[in-house]
This record gives sequence, structure tokens and C-alpha cells, in this order.
Amino acid sequence: MRWQPHEDLIVRASAGTGFRAPSLNDLYRPTVFGVTSSLITDPQCVDQEGSIDICTDQWPVERRSNPDLDPETSTQFSIGTVYEPVANFNVGLEYWWLEKEDVISTLGEQIIIESPELYNGIYIERDEDGFISNIILQKENQGKLKTSGIDISGRLSSGDTEYGEFSVDVLGTYVVEYERQFGPLEPYRSNVGRFLNDQVIQRWRHRIAFNWDQGPYGLTLANTYSSGYQDQNTTYDPFSDERLPERDVDSYSLWDLTGSWEINDNLNLRAGVLNLFDEEPPFSNQAYFFIAGYDPTYTDPRGRSYYLGVDYKFF
Repeated sequence: MRWQPHEDLIVRASAGTGFRAPSLNDLYRPTVFGVTSSLITDPQCVDQEGSIDICTDQWPVERRSNPDLDPETSTQFSIGTVYEPVANFNVGLEYWWLEKEDVISTLGEQIIIESPELYNGIYIERDEDGFISNIILQKENQGKLKTSGIDISGRLSSGDTEYGEFSVDVLGTYVVEYERQFGPLEPYRSNVGRFLNDQVIQRWRHRIAFNWDQGPYGLTLANTYSSGYQDQNTTYDPFSDERLPERDVDSYSLWDLTGSWEINDNLNLRAGVLNLFDEEPPFSNQAYFFIAGYDPTYTDPRGRSYYLGVDYKFF
């Protein structure tokens, strides 16, 4: 739906459904034997043995595919508006909502181990002494996902001047809700502002770019920002026999400086400095990924880097 009540204002909305079929990997990948991605404490073992030390381990894991998977299905809706009172300025606001069913995933080793009363004999196998001998991680249509948020966009330009064109572009997302149901026996759990099982959903992210263009030359200074969140914390203190206190991961803000020079219609030169201020990733206790000390899904430990590129068109 598109409605333009005034020449400088547009209101638009859409609704639809979708699906995602399971991949060949989800359906037919051979079984992989390994261990949990991190040290996890078994609460049943702690109750039985009275010690965290001997109940914290990287437990044996069997990762299985599933030829009987059904497709994921989704329902989505969005409504937004764009306001452009003058040619050099516009701002947009959009609300979106999405719900997925039959999400294809494994239940998650952290979820399984922390709920032995639900998953003993199903996903957890134990030896005669009660210690975990195997954890089964099988691809299944696990549960539902509900998420919603607000997208914000805007552009302000000086227009052509004797010193070139100056402009600012803004694009941001505020996540209102991200509720995951990891399995049919599991309640909804919020992933917003919290690392849970295998990922974090930051409440706020944005990119702001300050641009200058004059003829064949262009220069951009851009900031990419992700808000902080509650860290993953699956580790216990062996001295106090209590879980380590909760902690927060700091926000992550990077500045990049890039430039271009269109030498002629066929040749274009690009160069830039990424992570201009040599920002380090914020420390994280996350234990899901093999790389420890930070979250590799959205941060980069390499620090400041430089690049140079050349594009040439032969025709």
C-alpha cells in the first residue's frame, strides 16, 4: 500500500508471508562427533557430587542432520513514512514486525545442559555414575521467533556549492522485541541486549556518514555503532561454587575514512583507512565461539587497516 497525502509526504505499508526450505546440509550432512563449544556446568552433576570442578567440562556432542525437516514459515508486516519537505533533506521512519514458525535449528547445548529435568534421555545421555556421556544436537523445527523494531533514515545535503557538495546520511535500527522459543518445551526468551545461547541482538545500531563530493573526487567519514549488552556467562567460580557475577559488554563504535578519485570514464581509484582510531573489540565472556575474549560475529580484532583499490572498465 502506498498513500501520498501531500507532495512531500509518503505513507507506505506491506504485509506478506514467506518460507525457507531446509538446506541439504540440514537434511543430509553426516553425523559429526565433537565436544561442546565451551565449558558448561552440569547442574544435575553439581547436585549429585556437590562440586563444580568435576561437573564443568566440554561434554561429548553428537551433531546430527534430519531428513524429516519441514520448511520455516513467516508472517511479516511493516508500515512507514518518508518526509521530504525540500530536495536536499528527507527523513524516514518505519515500524516492522516479523514472526517465524518451525525455526530450523538445534536446541542449543547451553539450553539442554541447564535443563536436565526436561532433556535427560532425549538429548542428554548419561553413564552409570550420572555423568554426561553424550549430548545430541539434532536439526529440528524447534520453535518460534517474534521480533519487531523501528528503522530510522535521513539525509541532509548542502547541494552544489563552489566547494563541492556536503551531505550527511543516517541509518539506524532500534529493536523493540526479539523473543526466541528454542524448543517446543521452552518458554520465549528475550535476546535483546543479551547474549543468549549463540548470539546477541543489540538494542540499537546505526551508521552515520559525512560525505564530500566535488567533481571526480569523493571523501566519506563514517561511524558504525552497536550498543552494549549483557554478556554471556556460563562459568562458575571454583572457590565460591557460585556463578560469576553478571557483567556488561561495552558498546562498539568504529570510524572509517574512505576516498575515491574518478580519473576518467574507465579508471577509478579507491583508498581508505578502516577503524581509523584503532578501536579494540570490547571484552566478552562469550563461550559459544572457539575464539574467546570478544564476539567475532560483529567485532574485528585486527585494529586499524588500510586498503587501496583500482577499478578499470575496458568497455
